[in-house]
Amino acid sequence: EIYLPVGTTTITTTVTAQNGIMKNYVLTVTRANPGPAQLVAFWDFEHTDDGGTTIKSVFGGYTGKIFGTPAIVPVARPGGGGNGLDVSGGGTGGYLVVDPATSPDNMVNKAAGDDAISIVFWQKNNHSPAEGCCQASTFWFESPSSSGSTRGAQAHVPWTDGHIYFDTAGCCEDSTRMNATPLNLDFKQWHHFALIKNELIKQIWIDGTLLKEAQGQDPLPADFTLAAIGASGVSDNHRSPDGTIDDFAIYRGALSETQIKALAAGAKPVVPSTNADLSNLLPSAGTLTPVFAPATLAYTVNVPNTTTSITFTATAAQANATIAVNGTNVLSGAASRAINLEVGGQLIFIEVTAQDGATLKPYVVTVVRAAAPGSNADLASLVPSAGTLTPAFASGTLA
Repeated sequence: EIYLPVGTTTITTTVTAQNGIMKNYVLTVTRANPGPAQLVAFWDFEHTDDGGTTIKSVFGGYTGKIFGTPAIVPVARPGGGGNGLDVSGGGTGGYLVVDPATSPDNMVNKAAGDDAISIVFWQKNNHSPAEGCCQASTFWFESPSSSGSTRGAQAHVPWTDGHIYFDTAGCCEDSTRMNATPLNLDFKQWHHFALIKNELIKQIWIDGTLLKEAQGQDPLPADFTLAAIGASGVSDNHRSPDGTIDDFAIYRGALSETQIKALAAGAKPVVPSTNADLSNLLPSAGTLTPVFAPATLAYTVNVPNTTTSITFTATAAQANATIAVNGTNVLSGAASRAINLEVGGQLIFIEVTAQDGATLKPYVVTVVRAAAPGSNADLASLVPSAGTLTPAFASGTLA
């Protein structure tokens, strides 16, 4: 089995004949980019639901059933405030469980579908490892096919030894576990954690800074079941951290460094916009027919023969959308490069990609350049109403 990273991979097969002559067969495989990470679920822990028995995600439509005695408490942390979820339960623990059987879909399977998942959250512990704490997990996603007590994905933040552990697809081999010890980190203060699994690569980020990266990680399982937030798994007796968590989010795909730093600075996990509209489209010559409207995708522009090239200035309705004119990216509100025009009709394609990386809207403009003015002033025929012409008519004879 050959691992294919995103992009182009060259695979060479060498055949050696009996006489030692070798022949190489080369295959080039191009794997498409899965696009930016997409938010799957997000809990802000501002309140409980259903009479205090559940906490519903503010995105994704998932319901976490409350177990134990977690509490919604006021928090004051870098870049934010509001409320968080105290999972210490006054010493007895408290957590949420998301069950695929009662959800719109399998939340973790959905997030892990490209063998790339991002799990981000804020956490503040009441005690440090030196004070005797931390035999617990911030989250634990069950997977029957995974070793380590069905450990599909889980994190100790930290464990009793002060290490942060991030396990996926089982435990506790180099291909399933990574751990790192942050130097001089006070776990009794608020910190932002981002745990990233991106195919072969696994990362731990703290407060927007990469703590450690590991290679050679096993693929994520495809049989995730119960997801515990604020505790370890069933076989680990659902042990909860002695602390508070906030803004817990799960993404399909790997977050970029820019996105991780923004979240660590206090930005909320947001749903990428699906708006792929243009708000305006201006040709450098001629006018659009019909008049531009965001929902109208086809236009015509008529230009005289003297117009040999044209540019288009397209403005996106949503600031994070991207625009390409005839396959070349162009900034919103800026003119495209000049497009040479032949006589007759020519199609110009203007494609807008929304922030989510998946929603596309194709605008098409047919530019019609007029033919050059004719230079033929000859008569084809000249017939008097009476009599006949002498000499006989010829277009080159003028008298």
